[in-house]
Amino acid sequence: MSVFTSLIHAGFECSTQKLRDGRRLDLVNSTMHDRLVRADYLRLQELGIRTVREGARWHLIESCAGKYTFDSLDSIFDAADETGTQVVLDLLHFGYPEHIALDSPDFVESFRRFAVAIARHLKRRGYTRPFVAPVNEISFFSWAAGDVAYLNPFLTGCGDEIKRQLTHAAIVASEAILRELPEARLVAPEPVIHIGGNPAMAGEKEEVERHRQSQFDAWDVLCGRRWPELGGDPRFLDIIGINYYCRNQWIHNSQTLDRDDPRYRPFHLILNEVWERYGRPLYISETGTEDEDRPEWFSFICAEVKTAIDMGVPVQGICLYPILNHPGWDDDRHCQNGLFGYADESGNRAIYAPLENAIRRQQQSFQFLARDSNLKLEHSDLLCFSHLRWGFVFQRPQHLMSRFARRRRVYFIEEPIFEGNSPTLRQNVCPQTGVRVITPLLPPGTANPEASVRRLLAAFLPDNKIESYVAWFYTPMALPLAAGLQPEAIIYDCMDELSLFDGAHPDLHLNERLLFSDADLVFTGGTSLFEAKRLLNPSVHAFPSSVDIEHFIQARSAMAEPADQVQIPHPRIGYAGVIDERMDLDLLRQAAAARPEWHFVMIGPVVKISPDILPRAENIHYLGMKAYQDLPAYFSGWDVAMLPFARNNSTKFISPTKTLEYLAAGLPAVSTPISDVVRPYGELGLVSIAANPAEFVEQTERLLSGKTAEWRRQADAFVNTMSWDKTWSAMNKLIQDVVARKAVPLTAAAQVKTVEEGFARV
Repeated sequence: MSVFTSLIHAGFECSTQKLRDGRRLDLVNSTMHDRLVRADYLRLQELGIRTVREGARWHLIESCAGKYTFDSLDSIFDAADETGTQVVLDLLHFGYPEHIALDSPDFVESFRRFAVAIARHLKRRGYTRPFVAPVNEISFFSWAAGDVAYLNPFLTGCGDEIKRQLTHAAIVASEAILRELPEARLVAPEPVIHIGGNPAMAGEKEEVERHRQSQFDAWDVLCGRRWPELGGDPRFLDIIGINYYCRNQWIHNSQTLDRDDPRYRPFHLILNEVWERYGRPLYISETGTEDEDRPEWFSFICAEVKTAIDMGVPVQGICLYPILNHPGWDDDRHCQNGLFGYADESGNRAIYAPLENAIRRQQQSFQFLARDSNLKLEHSDLLCFSHLRWGFVFQRPQHLMSRFARRRRVYFIEEPIFEGNSPTLRQNVCPQTGVRVITPLLPPGTANPEASVRRLLAAFLPDNKIESYVAWFYTPMALPLAAGLQPEAIIYDCMDELSLFDGAHPDLHLNERLLFSDADLVFTGGTSLFEAKRLLNPSVHAFPSSVDIEHFIQARSAMAEPADQVQIPHPRIGYAGVIDERMDLDLLRQAAAARPEWHFVMIGPVVKISPDILPRAENIHYLGMKAYQDLPAYFSGWDVAMLPFARNNSTKFISPTKTLEYLAAGLPAVSTPISDVVRPYGELGLVSIAANPAEFVEQTERLLSGKTAEWRRQADAFVNTMSWDKTWSAMNKLIQDVVARKAVPLTAAAQVKTVEEGFARV
């Protein structure tokens, strides 16, 4: 990330447009940033932010036609020079002088002269390579000023004419700047959008796509693809700025799309589309939101940027916009959307601590990402055969496949569903991760399901240009489905000892032996499984369950209480996970009876056991399955977390994912003596261990009294070593090594040896 001085940027709201009532906005003045610019830059540097986005206030610089005074601009660059701050300068951020009209034939030439004056002044100051954004948000500007009469000159039905005027102005300004400053970097900030279909509207598909494609108009004109008569050139599309807010996706002619709506398009896929279309470096030039949603939104954007970077998109930075709270455009309301508040009489600004904490966490996370040299986009796809369905509880397969999908196409192949009249493959793309979910649909009574799925896959692979791929197995029972495939590598992620589960297939042992024989790599979901399997394959690696730290750490902040939990009294002892034959229901029953004043919150689906056998009491609350993104909100309302597993065959080798999730959420936890919980969590004093109901009650009572700061420090230190990102990165490196090694042609002697070893296995 070498284009900008810092990864995280700060944007100072600099709108200066005339309002309908005749007032002129000047938010640089309203926030006192013009008087406190140096102090504001120093505040940012305490957080490692050294790149800012500012505006040249055209109405001040050219208050009289053709006469330019640069006092307002010099205050910015004087402070930047003193503090070592990098400036990205907007020339036109919605506002222009009284003597100029946006819809006038003279507008383009007036703006060109203004750009020349700015460029020459920067040259006099010694800036040979400034960052300049000629026009901010041409798409929004033209719509707001020309279609819906929201911005000056308050026109309707003239959006295309205003867009043509603004793009022409940006082109002549870009040409003038590069003539004066050949090394200048030009930035083109535009909003990106997505529009979901509206079931209430028939025949809307073409209209929706036409509207969605309009987001590219300004960039297309700048680089000469559209309206070439205006003089667009690829030189003018240098760095692409992406402006993105929570309202940038909506249902056609309806309300904003929520992020949990299946129609919501993942932001990293939007970034990738822009990158693939233009092949230019880009950065998030504006993003932010208001009130208590600020830290969560920023963390969401950072996570999407990391995913985009993993996919090979050269995202250069993220600009929090605005960085200061400010008065609203139309109503002067106090917009609580910044990192810093309004200045007091002494020039001090209060900082919004939750957003500050999120910024610090993300900077550390990006530093880890920058150190990871394993960041290239893989050429091969990944076929994952799973006994668990993608839409089930979000656990190990979902965590890992989501991360693999950042670098390569991932096809998550589920077990067949028996419905319909003819064999087919149902295909869905997970909107949050980009994972392609493939579900075979077979007619009921299909005589040989494996053969039917093999035939479907044999046609599916060439149809989708799947030529180089890795085969990944979560269940040995999928081995017959993959017969005839020629993967670059075979991976077995042995996350459980499936043969010990109730209803295990009688062929599972045999299929697993064959899979161990064929696999290039075996990963185990815990230490106990590693010890049990390590001699069955030459390359077995222990990868215990990990955690999405940034997701669950949200539970440590005050979060809105979920509606179905808010009325449950405290103290609350919570469990989140599948409720099945692994659960010690008698322990739960006895604990609830022993402490009727405690309330036991059970989150998760009931699977493979009858709900009739679940213990029932006024203080046991079954809330059902919850979306992964909602778990922190539930966790934040618990006092203690629990892992009430029975000790039986099905729990002999489990490594519960929830252990680390509880710790990341800051929750003390009590567990029955499951081997992979006792070691290491119990031995390190991070989780309390209880062998029977009486001990469970005793340990829970102790935990309700609170945990020490030392416990929290030790828990955080341990959690930080166990992120899913690190686990995925280590796995991916092993896979790359295997694929590279197998790609090297074998010598004749080695080929003979390989054949002999194969016969020996048979």
